[in-house]
Amino acid sequence: VFSAYGTGARPLISAANLVTTSWSVSSGNICHSSVSGSDMTEVWINQVLGHKATSTSAIAAPGDWYYANGVLYLYLAAGCAKGVSLPTIEITARPEALLLTKIGSITVEHLGFVDGMYVSILLGSGLTGTQTFNDVLWRGAAYEGFLAESGSPIIINSEGINNTNGLTAAGGTGFTLTNSILSGNSQDAIEIYGTTGPSSIQSSTISGNSTTDPTMSTINNWTTNSLNVHNSVILPNPFIPLSYGY
Repeated sequence: VFSAYGTGARPLISAANLVTTSWSVSSGNICHSSVSGSDMTEVWINQVLGHKATSTSAIAAPGDWYYANGVLYLYLAAGCAKGVSLPTIEITARPEALLLTKIGSITVEHLGFVDGMYVSILLGSGLTGTQTFNDVLWRGAAYEGFLAESGSPIIINSEGINNTNGLTAAGGTGFTLTNSILSGNSQDAIEIYGTTGPSSIQSSTISGNSTTDPTMSTINNWTTNSLNVHNSVILPNPFIPLSYGY
């Protein structure tokens, strides 16, 4: 069992790094700093996700950023001139915040896993038994927030918010999602493919997803296995709330 110690808010385990190097003015409120990293997928300013620009010349508003050759360029609302109080700036640094592979049953509870370069929680290869997640947060992944490539995840009282895809079952026997929330994910809330058995959603709320692409399905089941939904709120996206099969 992996769990928080004591009471209070969930401790957060982040895959990001805090930028501690100095900042210099490039032009106006656009600043630059030398940072390490080979694949900069996301940048946060005071825990607010920034917007990746297509080039340094395309940086035009607070939160816009561009990374090239070890240098991060960022538009800061107050600039970075001497004497200016800088915000907290974090950058993606690790592929995932939690990786589980080649183990048996496990329980993870009362913890948050955030800001993965690609995935915040990854259930990799070789998992057996059940993987129970109780009162767990996954947030801020550039791709899948929670990705199961094997195993049989049981997710209870948890939250998957502000990822690209909220929950993806790409393998394993299927998942059970109970009394949980998926919201603010920019594409699918749930995507299922490659599983060998049915999945289940019970007493959960899935709303406010497909935030950047309203044509995406709220739930996409690409398998021939059943998806059982009971006593849940699935608020539709503008076009497709539920898609089943090819």
